[in-house]
Amino acid sequence: ICLDVSRSMLAEDAGMSRLERAKDDIKRLVPRLSGAAIGLVAFAGKAELVCPLTDDYEFYKLTIDDVGIHSAPLGGTNLADAIKTAAKSFEQVKKG
Repeated sequence: ICLDVSRSMLAEDAGMSRLERAKDDIKRLVPRLSGAAIGLVAFAGKAELVCPLTDDYEFYKLTIDDVGIHSAPLGGTNLADAIKTAAKSFEQVKKG
C-alpha cells in the first residue's frame, strides 16, 4: 500500500484528518487479507519503504500507527516515486 503523508493529508474533511481516515481504512483492510503479505510505502515528495512485505499483521498495524507527515523526507506529492519504491520491494523479496 502506498500512503500519501503529505501535509495536505492533515486537512479535516469528515471529523478526522485525511491521513487518519486513510490509516483507519488500511487497518480495516488488513483482516481481509487472509494471510497474504502486505507492505507500506509512505510518500510525499519522496517515498520511503516503512514496512517491507510481511504477513505479521500486528507489526503492520503498529507501523501504520507510527506513520505521519514525518515519514517522507521531502514535501510535495510524488506518486511515481511511491510506485517505484513499492515495485523495488517486490524485487527484494524475489532476491531474498
